[in-house]
Amino acid sequence: MIWSDGAPHRSRRRFVWAARVVCLLMFLTAFARRSSAQEAVFVPVPAGEYRRGESDMNAINHDHPYSVKLKGNATWSERPKHWVKLTSGFEIADREVTVEQFAEFVRETGYETDAEQHGNAAGFDSQAERPPGWIQIDPKYTWRSPGFTQGPDHPVVCVSWNDANAYCRWRSKREGRRYRLPTEAEWEYAARAGTDSWYSWGNSPDDAYEFANVADASLERLHPQTTMYQRSLGLDSPACDDGHPMTAPVASFRPNPWGLHDMHGNVWEWCQDIFQEDHYAKLLKPYSRQEAETVRIEDPAGPPTTEQQQHGDWRVLRGGSWYVGPISCRSAMRGFAEAGDGLCYAGFRLVRDVPDVPR
Repeated sequence: MIWSDGAPHRSRRRFVWAARVVCLLMFLTAFARRSSAQEAVFVPVPAGEYRRGESDMNAINHDHPYSVKLKGNATWSERPKHWVKLTSGFEIADREVTVEQFAEFVRETGYETDAEQHGNAAGFDSQAERPPGWIQIDPKYTWRSPGFTQGPDHPVVCVSWNDANAYCRWRSKREGRRYRLPTEAEWEYAARAGTDSWYSWGNSPDDAYEFANVADASLERLHPQTTMYQRSLGLDSPACDDGHPMTAPVASFRPNPWGLHDMHGNVWEWCQDIFQEDHYAKLLKPYSRQEAETVRIEDPAGPPTTEQQQHGDWRVLRGGSWYVGPISCRSAMRGFAEAGDGLCYAGFRLVRDVPDVPR
């Protein structure tokens, strides 16, 4: 049937416009989901207490039979295990700061990272023959190009402790709230999320691939011996393949009991504290052995300075990364680097102080 008033043409035009509107809405919805997926949720963490560190190296080795054994004083910096009491709550981001978020900071401020200024970032050299030669210092490596491909929703890497603090200052000024790096005590409290096991999911390293982006079969396939020299079991099993050889998009893995993603693996995370290898031992030195079992160390912070500071401004790193096996991603595991170092396996997450509530 043909309408003399051209109704079929109008109907066709309406259909085309309706289809365009639907497509636009679908695009906006997808974009909103993508954007919201990258926006961190700040999880309130109440004041409380927990046992920090780890003293039993033999137990660690026992529960990690297929990992490279810890020897000698490998866990010295984690000893002795002790009680910590945090007297104030805080809010912590449920995911790491992303490439896109850091790029926004750079666009607004023109900021240049330590690596861009000094050419000292450690990136991933895929042409190296074997580990640890994969990691190379070269001016070509920056947060924009760490030696492997990243998407906007991946954690930013090759950013130093100084760079992370610069981002915190910018974010604080822009939003009128204080953003900062977590203290080491806050970080472990949030990572443990009420647990007292090696990991927030329990003691089994074999469960890591559900919760953490660690060195796994996907990295081993791409770069043989990278994972094998750390962990020898199960690399042919689909269960030991998280699908991400290097960094993964933030929040890709199951969260810990407090809703925090990637507290184990993906990237090491900068903490505010100066690193001291025997820091825990010195905190407990004033107490007898019996007292040290029960005393609560309130709001511990890193030392104001250490002997290591003569050689550089060493800062704490926590959580492990895509480049190390599960044993190096334990809740108690401590790492460190110089404050100016940009590393292709290290990034950061934000903490913000809880606003004062009028009484």
